[in-house]
Amino acid sequence: MDIKDIQGNTIFSTPKDNGSLYRKKLMSEDYLLLRFNLDDPIQFEKGDYTDYNGIRYELTDFVFPNYNTSTGGYDYELR
Repeated sequence: MDIKDIQGNTIFSTPKDNGSLYRKKLMSEDYLLLRFNLDDPIQFEKGDYTDYNGIRYELTDFVFPNYNTSTGGYDYELR
């Protein structure tokens, strides 16, 4: 999955199989949850997006990773 900024530039790529999730319930919810970890943090902005099945999914809130003390890296959950 490529995550792009508002200009369409790819800022990060992650495989879909890292515990990621696609959920759609009629008249209720429609979202992607991308889980990944990084050694160094990346700042994602509101409006960054990815395309999945022809649908654009945008970040609508700020993202703050959790520091993982066992790996020394940062755990992300983008929804």
